[in-house]
Amino acid sequence: MESFFKGNWALIKNYNKELAKKLENTPLRSFELNTNLAGEYNLILDSKPVHSVTGAQAEADEIFKNIGHDTRNDIHVLYGMGLGYLFDKFALNAKGDVVLFEPDLEVLRFIFEIIDMRELLQRPNVFVASDFEELKALCSALFKYKRRIFSYALDFYKSSRHEKLNAFHAYLKNLYEELYRNHYYQTNRMQWFLPTMLKSLDFKAKLPLFQNLSGKFNAVPAVIVSAGPSLVENLDVLKKYRSKVLIFAVGTALKVLLENGIVPDFVNYIETHSSKSFFDGVDTEKLNLIAEPYTAEDVFERKFKNIFLTTSYESNVNHLFAQICGFELPYFEGKGTVAYQALYAAKIAGCSPIVLLGQDLAYTDGQCYAKGSIYEDLKCVATPDGCKIEIKDREKLKKAFYSSWTDKTDEEKEAVLNKTLEKLNSSLCIVNDVNGKPVPTSAEYKNFISFFEYFASQNKGIKLYNASNGADIRGFEHKSAQEIFNGFSLRADISSILDNLHCKPCATGAFHRNLEKNYNDVKNAARVLKDFQLYARSENADIDGLIDRFEKYKTIRNSSLINSILTLRLYNETEFLLRDNAKFDNPQRLMQVLKALPNDGLYYAALVLNNIEENLGCSK
Repeated sequence: MESFFKGNWALIKNYNKELAKKLENTPLRSFELNTNLAGEYNLILDSKPVHSVTGAQAEADEIFKNIGHDTRNDIHVLYGMGLGYLFDKFALNAKGDVVLFEPDLEVLRFIFEIIDMRELLQRPNVFVASDFEELKALCSALFKYKRRIFSYALDFYKSSRHEKLNAFHAYLKNLYEELYRNHYYQTNRMQWFLPTMLKSLDFKAKLPLFQNLSGKFNAVPAVIVSAGPSLVENLDVLKKYRSKVLIFAVGTALKVLLENGIVPDFVNYIETHSSKSFFDGVDTEKLNLIAEPYTAEDVFERKFKNIFLTTSYESNVNHLFAQICGFELPYFEGKGTVAYQALYAAKIAGCSPIVLLGQDLAYTDGQCYAKGSIYEDLKCVATPDGCKIEIKDREKLKKAFYSSWTDKTDEEKEAVLNKTLEKLNSSLCIVNDVNGKPVPTSAEYKNFISFFEYFASQNKGIKLYNASNGADIRGFEHKSAQEIFNGFSLRADISSILDNLHCKPCATGAFHRNLEKNYNDVKNAARVLKDFQLYARSENADIDGLIDRFEKYKTIRNSSLINSILTLRLYNETEFLLRDNAKFDNPQRLMQVLKALPNDGLYYAALVLNNIEENLGCSK
């Protein structure tokens, strides 16, 4: 019998190297096959047929028939390969993404040996995973613009693998909730990022992408310096071995490093609020900045030695930036956290090993941030009920963080501070530290831990160390900074590399033409938005009229990326309402909710139009 393993395996290796490696090391085992009443082959596991004895293809057709029609925004996860009848049906016909989850590597190895699946596996929407870690990595990558995950399984797995199947369903449910929370968070941030990205757009369009440094620091040790509590205890070691490592510093750690005589090679900054508290008093002309296009405008007003842009792929705003500037957006993971941006930048640069320093992601010894950072007065203190976040010096923190808020009263600053403190306390949770002991952290930090673990799972060719003393991060070997740095050789000459770079600006000659098109798109969108909301709030509004206007709304949302971002929140809320009330059992309630939809879209439309006008250099 001809072996199809190599061809199938090669396609898996393109996106799931870990699974490919496992399959390569899985010995080939034969499984029993027989035929069903329809004359089709059937796989026998545990002395039972995996597929229907009356018709395997008919069984697959019946399952697929029930998925609905509009599945473009869905991720379909299939539990169990069998002989691939269900997988074949979904891979060839589903409009969304298809992920096959097969935890039995021996079965998968056997099927890849006897069946040529190259036609299915080379499809861009088809993927295979064998464990929860791989499944999470795939679904996380696919979820960017998706909203639903569905799972399917043959009756065999429901009866003979019910415990494993139940665990799979529970995991997938939790994964979906996590991904949705992240997606919702990013979605709401998009609206704020859009006006910020459009500020000083002409200047940003002339900047180079960080991809110009791709592979320039191959095999050079890199240190990602964050402002966690354990940073202070490692400063002497970092200073001693400064000449052997490439340093990427997050904004909050910058002043701590400079005060200790350590000038980082790169400073990573993605904040959308004023950079005043981070950079005032700092000689930025000696620093290389790495920023996102949506980073606060005043950052780009400062003089740096070099400025490089990263364009996190998960951000819609960055896709728009690329569209306006006229370039193909390169893949870059940012995950909405500056430390991860620095980590991925080090990967792009070719650095290995990569060391995390001050990346505690936990409130080590009650300290939230390193001493010397602007947040050093945030403390996690023990209480009879557990623990809570307190502020040691409120006035000092307000002065440091809110100094640029010249239009805010002290009472308003105090209210914001109280709200922030309340949010921090409500998100407190427990994780294991590097010694396996429980340590308090925030829900946001816990989420960041999963991001770093995901990075480790996808980049096993890079040696990763964690020299911080906070949360345990799987995939990052925990060692002291002294132990890690002692084995490093001399780093590359960064100044020479940067001075000899030939960087192209982001924008092409079509920049202003693309900007003009987006301006006209937003003007049209604003008119449709206004009509939609005015009608929703009118006394004579009815369901049919709303649906009619919603169809126009869908059209303008899909007309351009900028409109998609502009109307994202309103569109999502409306779409869910209409979908969930498809039968209109309670049209009165639907109308009430639609009337209460936010006015954000119109506000942002005006803001965006004004920002584009500034970039066009004229008043429209």
